[in-house]
Amino acid sequence: MNADRPSSEPRSEPLTVVVEAPGTEGAPLVLELYGAIDAPRVDTAVQQALGRRPDGTAWRYGLRRNGPAHHTLTLEPPGAEHRVPEDLPVGLLTDLLTAGPTDGGGGPAGRDSRDRAPHGPVRHTLRATPLQCELLADAEAHPGAGLGIGQLSWEWYGPLDLERSAAAWRSVHDRESVLRAAFDGACDTGELRVVVHEWVTPVVLLRAGDWPALVALDRQRGLDVRSPGPVRITVGEGGGHQEPPGERPHRMLLTYHHALLDDLSARLVLREFFRAYLAGGPLPGGARRPDIGDYSDWLTAQYLAPAREFWARATPPAGASDLPVPPPPRTPGGAWQGRARRVRHRLPPQEAEALRSWSARWGSTEFGALQAAWALLLHGASGAEAAAPVAFSVSVSGRGVALDSVDRLPGPLRNALPVSVVVDPDTPGPQLLAALRDRALDMAAYEWVSAGQIAGWGSGAGPARTLLMFKGGPRPSVVPVAELAAQGIRVPEPTAHDADAAFLLTLTAHHDTAGGLVLTLTHDPALLRDADGLLADVALLLRRLPRHDARPVRELSLKDRAVPGTDTPALRTLRPGSGTAAAVVCLVPAPGRGQASRYEQLALAYPGPEPVVLLSGRQHTVEKRLAALAPLLGRGERLVLGGFSGSGTEAYALARLVAHDGHGPCLVVLATDATSDADLARSLGAAARGDRVGRGRPGAG
Repeated sequence: MNADRPSSEPRSEPLTVVVEAPGTEGAPLVLELYGAIDAPRVDTAVQQALGRRPDGTAWRYGLRRNGPAHHTLTLEPPGAEHRVPEDLPVGLLTDLLTAGPTDGGGGPAGRDSRDRAPHGPVRHTLRATPLQCELLADAEAHPGAGLGIGQLSWEWYGPLDLERSAAAWRSVHDRESVLRAAFDGACDTGELRVVVHEWVTPVVLLRAGDWPALVALDRQRGLDVRSPGPVRITVGEGGGHQEPPGERPHRMLLTYHHALLDDLSARLVLREFFRAYLAGGPLPGGARRPDIGDYSDWLTAQYLAPAREFWARATPPAGASDLPVPPPPRTPGGAWQGRARRVRHRLPPQEAEALRSWSARWGSTEFGALQAAWALLLHGASGAEAAAPVAFSVSVSGRGVALDSVDRLPGPLRNALPVSVVVDPDTPGPQLLAALRDRALDMAAYEWVSAGQIAGWGSGAGPARTLLMFKGGPRPSVVPVAELAAQGIRVPEPTAHDADAAFLLTLTAHHDTAGGLVLTLTHDPALLRDADGLLADVALLLRRLPRHDARPVRELSLKDRAVPGTDTPALRTLRPGSGTAAAVVCLVPAPGRGQASRYEQLALAYPGPEPVVLLSGRQHTVEKRLAALAPLLGRGERLVLGGFSGSGTEAYALARLVAHDGHGPCLVVLATDATSDADLARSLGAAARGDRVGRGRPGAG
């Protein structure tokens, strides 16, 4: 087992900043910092936010340590001044303090020899599949972007024997040849090979620190798929502070690359780990068959003529609309230009059920409805008034092939295939839904063909630039609940962390535990300015489709949605308060970050009796938002404004207006993106109670 302790590599530690607005007249400005800090970053943030005077003097500040996770930052004006000016950009300072670190070039942080697994000699060599060549080429064409890096995390309550855990992972590696594989050769010459070794010692890292930050850092590190055993297992030591002492779990993370394992494969591998841990030794039955070598042989034996003929007809035609927004400027090196950002929107359970029932009534699925909504957006973006083709890609499992036990085969089988459909605005929604259903049935027999092969066979446009994915349907049971419970162990359902793909836009849908439908749009912020608005359009179409059953889809026009300054409310109540509440908690999303869904989860985790509201309606001014808050503050309740990095400027401006309007000082609580929802909820609750200063991390006691 490799022990990986904190090092000098860039980190993204959780930090919560609490500041009162406005400050006391004539007193220095005081900010309370809870969590891990970096003194040079504090100095940089102060200088960037407050700057220097023309005479060269700068703001004086003091940083006092109150405890291991509590510091006080005191700011005094430069020179002989004693008064803090009203226009001081305190909000900007909170944003800079909570912003995540950058590594300058966007490359992986801290990839080193600890990630290189000890290994034995080569057992055999396979020819890489076309899909593997394309996935690897995308990743190597955009180094540091994290393309293809998948993660699966889980919590482990109860006793954990680390040596037994390491032995279990060794047993899984011995059984699964894909875990002993690496790539060799060039992607562009057709000579890429998969080299399988006799044995590989798995890389198991022990990490101390905040778990969300470790997960994010692990993705940034990337994986070297040209070294044997390119998977990584991380064990978080000491758990976190979300549970009482004695109930804190170990947190575990499996990091893999889609060129060797897809998301279903990761779950299969994890299931094997639990089996091996419970067995306390090698798994019975020897190496798995079929394995990736058998799948490679099956692909090689396929007669390509029927697939070539089908995809030559089904390839999207030239000129098909494939972006729901104006196209970005052409750049060399492929579609992906920068780091991914995600925005989310949630359909509540009743709306998700209505969509499911409507789709089933017409012989389709929620994924079919999502494709129909996306097709309508693409058609609208094209500007066409009549019937016109649109194109996008859909994610398929790749396991609908005639290979025995392929459903239990860990490997790179999940695939992205192009879909083209003609959208006629004068036909009803069910007709579009049926056309997409029929196309899905037609291509089901050829989902093993890669997008690169299809592009070579077709005579139309190039690959579509948007991808749709639905994470639903039956999944293998991963956690042997009863067997683990017999040994005093409890493991909840694992959490998947989406991998980024080389598409300009990726739209993913999945159900949450409450039955809601969560939509996630992954995009490059340099290419898409209004991701929130685009995702809101998708959600609106999904709501309207079941209600406009027999009417032409032309009548589903989005032109009447949310005219700026009209029907979009400035405030939305996420959680009503009780009669004992003495404060109001107002959440402030960062502009353009699409954090509404995350704030909904935060409201569910909020521990106090206070009402929790969310600022919405991006077009509303700060003054209009103040007017919306006024009825909640009419009885003397104090206001606590909170959010994640990026919302500090707006939150502090609103806090100052509320205070000047006669409602007394407000508190602004800002956290890094790496801070968990539950931790920020506890910090907000502590601030609402007024016990934030001098007691360690907010809510910790």
